[in-house]
Amino acid sequence: MASLDLIGKIAILFAEGKQQQAIDILNEESFRLKRSGKMSASKKLQSIIKKIPAHKTSFSGASSNDNIKSTSLLTNHENNLVKKYKPEVTPEDVVLNASAKSKIENLFREWEDFERLSKHNLFPANRILFYGPPGTGKTLLANAIAQHLDFPLVLVRLDELISSFLGETGKNIRDIFEIASKESVVLFLDEIDTIAKFRSDERELGELKRILTVLLQHIDFFPGKSIIIGATNHDEILDKAIWRRFPLKIKLDLPDVESRKLLFKLYLHNTPHEVDLNLLSSLTDGLNGSDIFDVVQNAKKDSILSRSDKVTSAILVKSYLTVANTEKLHKKLSKKVTYQLCQQLKDAGFKLREIEDISGIAYTTLRDNIK
Repeated sequence: MASLDLIGKIAILFAEGKQQQAIDILNEESFRLKRSGKMSASKKLQSIIKKIPAHKTSFSGASSNDNIKSTSLLTNHENNLVKKYKPEVTPEDVVLNASAKSKIENLFREWEDFERLSKHNLFPANRILFYGPPGTGKTLLANAIAQHLDFPLVLVRLDELISSFLGETGKNIRDIFEIASKESVVLFLDEIDTIAKFRSDERELGELKRILTVLLQHIDFFPGKSIIIGATNHDEILDKAIWRRFPLKIKLDLPDVESRKLLFKLYLHNTPHEVDLNLLSSLTDGLNGSDIFDVVQNAKKDSILSRSDKVTSAILVKSYLTVANTEKLHKKLSKKVTYQLCQQLKDAGFKLREIEDISGIAYTTLRDNIK
């Protein structure tokens, strides 16, 4: 039971017109009750909070393709911090490993039978965590889920939100979560590990704890008619309390050889091409989906500029070597590895002059180093 001091403090805040601060205190008390096992009291307090007339926000009547303007801060940075839109990416546009694909198919099955489950007091999974290396399709998959369920996607960049407006992040988070109580959405919290990244700054530790409390409260009471997805590239530093809030965890890893083959097929779709997918999927070990997309896009441009009527294996391999040498894999491409790639090209039927053009290695050097 709340103390008289607490009740008095809340009453004073309401009397002074500081409604949001009063609601924050009530939410904290509800969260405290829940942690101490008093679930009935916590739910009762939440039902009371929901009856409090809400402040006007621009969420009301927002079009599904509009950026959210919940505060002046978000309005000023709307293109970077928070967006609400209807995605066009479909599940067929996403290549997943077998485990992730099975979990997503089951998720769709649950949501398609929402009514049947709810009659038995059961509900579809709606708190999901994507984790794995960068560039493995977390944002893409969130878009595909929203598109399949015909929900708007609310994309929140927590990293920028916290780093830009640390002192007001708690209120901004509350404003963002409010939309999920008004309509069915997929709320996508990108870089949910952000709080852990900022913990090294002891000056901001108290504020970060408050942000974490606000975030946990909203995840705990997240409405069953919406989906919340958290995404992290660094699950090893993710706060354990956040990790526990997401019952459905989906690991998105670097694509294996078969997945890389499917990605090349997907990105080359509707583009004239004559390529050896086995060779390309073998050469590109270690690339993520984003890297492979870049390889294909560069190859398309190269084929147009070179007046070629189609994308060929040679053009794609040349693009791969460019991406690999100039971006994420440049440290991995030693001379030995480069010669191994050239050997694979020769084994696949490329002539030394073609390999010279693709790799930039002199013909005589190639002749002396590959069989």
